Amino acid sequence: MLIRQRNPCMTLLGIGQAIGVTPERVRQVLVEAGEATIHRNPWPVYECSQCRGAFQATNHQRARIKTGAAPPQFCSLVCSKAAHQVPLICDYCGKPFLRQQTRVLVQARDRRYKGSVFCGRACWLAKAGRQFGAGDEETRQKRIATRKRISAARTHCAQGHPRIPENVRLDTRPNGYVQITCRLCERKQRRAYQLRQRLALGRSPHYAGP
Repeated sequence: MLIRQRNPCMTLLGIGQAIGVTPERVRQVLVEAGEATIHRNPWPVYECSQCRGAFQATNHQRARIKTGAAPPQFCSLVCSKAAHQVPLICDYCGKPFLRQQTRVLVQARDRRYKGSVFCGRACWLAKAGRQFGAGDEETRQKRIATRKRISAARTHCAQGHPRIPENVRLDTRPNGYVQITCRLCERKQRRAYQLRQRLALGRSPHYAGP
């Protein structure tokens, strides 16, 4: 069938109307000739706005186009990201870099950056360290000491007693907060309180009475 070879997108009804036969007869002839009975419906070829390459829409994009959405503009996610990148220069190291336009807008409203642009977290921390004194050696040693103290508090109480099940009592408050109490520290505080009471009453510290 020359009509099918010249126009693969033509339907059986269109071929039948062109030659004056029914669509069923056209289908029978196509089967006998070994031609495809289902017409092709190729989608238009689009041009990528970034790389200027030709591409066809995906099934998801075709479904959106059928509902009235705009045709795709980029052939891939790489071209889409590249089209929305903005060339910038780091305020700390002076190196040029690219960043997404939405991220630039978000950082512009962030008070931590104060209108500055950095190529990475390292430059931002270095700039903040010079500005607020967070990068000097004294502040660094204080930060390390604080981390060690917090780490030690997880395994020992304030008096240095190890937090093992025999020395720890868990008290649950009405608000759901669980308080960890060291039995050794509590015993020591109780003894100190009893000693103060005996001295206040004029008794001997070794008094064992009521």
